Amino acid sequence: MKKVSILVADDDASIRNYLTRFLTSCGYEVEAVESGEAAIARLGNAPSPDLVLLDVMMPGVDGIDVLKTIRAHPQHKDLPVVVYSALSDPDTVDRAQLRV
Repeated sequence: MKKVSILVADDDASIRNYLTRFLTSCGYEVEAVESGEAAIARLGNAPSPDLVLLDVMMPGVDGIDVLKTIRAHPQHKDLPVVVYSALSDPDTVDRAQLRV
């Protein structure tokens, strides 16, 4: 049976490493990237992962822009994406949702 593959995109190395270790220990195949640009490049160069975990707040191309790119691509438009943020301000999440 093929392992479920997860792409983690987070600019914070400690969060990226934690998610990678935790998800790997749960039996998932995990690939982690450090930026929105790297997430977009990864999605364009290999078979699609089964799930994307995506940090909202990243420098350069942020998580919302990555999500827009994913949804605009026919191959990835239905790809499950979990968008998260370390920010505790619910207004930030609401504003982010308006941008998609």
